[in-house]
Amino acid sequence: MADYKVLGTDHSAFTVSDMNRSVALFSDILGFEVVRDAQAPRSLVKELTGVDTTLRMVYLRGPDSYQVELLEYHGPADKKHLHYRPCDTGASHIAIRVDNVPAAVAAAERVGLKRLNQIITAERPSGTTQSCYLRDPDGITIEILSRSK
Repeated sequence: MADYKVLGTDHSAFTVSDMNRSVALFSDILGFEVVRDAQAPRSLVKELTGVDTTLRMVYLRGPDSYQVELLEYHGPADKKHLHYRPCDTGASHIAIRVDNVPAAVAAAERVGLKRLNQIITAERPSGTTQSCYLRDPDGITIEILSRSK
């Protein structure tokens, strides 16, 4: 038996190359609110991650109180951009519930997200689901979906 109790989830974090662009995506298009915008000192970044640099971190809260943390590392010079497919081990995505998938997808495309598939509608015993996967310029995969009951 564990000596602790899991209390819930706190946030998901994504590393981005252009903080202002990513904050605009999450706030203007996906409905999140900025709750914290801070610089992390080199000593803290190195202690937590092993990377010897500073970074900017922005916390955003969604309409259902779920938080996303965006991280923009200021170095090192040899940092890389990940390229992965949804089937690759370690690949991830964030799913955002909306009330109008086509409208949300169109808004996301207007700010530079690229569709990975067409909007798919699935009928299930629990209701209808609409879903579309998109990728932002940093490679973050975002699923926009709706579920009817």
